[in-house]
Amino acid sequence: MTQDKGAEESAVKRPASVRVLLFHGVSVMALVAVVLPLALYPFTATFPGKALGVVLYVAACLERIWSMYLRQGLNRACSGAGRDWTAIAVGYAYTVTLAASSLQFLLKGGYPAPVAVGCGAALYLAGVGVRYWAFHALSHQWHVDVSETGEGRCLVRHGPYGLMRHPLYAGACLEVLGMPVFLGAWVALGIGALAFIPLEITRAYYEEHFLKTLFGEAYLRYRAEVWAFFPLPFRPSRRR
Repeated sequence: MTQDKGAEESAVKRPASVRVLLFHGVSVMALVAVVLPLALYPFTATFPGKALGVVLYVAACLERIWSMYLRQGLNRACSGAGRDWTAIAVGYAYTVTLAASSLQFLLKGGYPAPVAVGCGAALYLAGVGVRYWAFHALSHQWHVDVSETGEGRCLVRHGPYGLMRHPLYAGACLEVLGMPVFLGAWVALGIGALAFIPLEITRAYYEEHFLKTLFGEAYLRYRAEVWAFFPLPFRPSRRR
């Protein structure tokens, strides 16, 4: 009987340990995304704006690492590592999209048309702006692990959360579209659109399961009054 119990506990621990490794693998992928264009830079053709493009890309990657891991402390960011599978999935999809953007930018040797550069920059900066607006509204409640249900949580309805239920995810989707368009990386744009955005939407509705548990009827009213991703002027539903 004791052996059976030990075997069951080991079976539970194995998947958990795999998820923890995958979670920390996202950090490794993020570092790869930063180092990749720097390593390839000397071996690719020279073209106007090459250095500026790489500098802006690396700065964007470092900002994302800072905001997700270091802004509230590494210990807090990694607490509950591997518990939220959606954080792992979107983390890999985001870093792969960005790495593919830098790779295609360097290999094809140039920017797209000026209108695409402008649109891509606008999308990316809008996404970052929305993300930091949401960070400010959430304050200490933000956590990488959306299944975190610790004390001190309250339902936030001000700031961007008065316009949409998931501004953090909407901002990240704008970033994943904006960076490839800015660099003219159309393969990376396809990866972001077909992999990252569906996973980010899945993450949003995965989080809502825990929010309904935490806030009950108050969250159901909020969901009936505010759209998930778009600040439309009319209510999404009048049904409870």
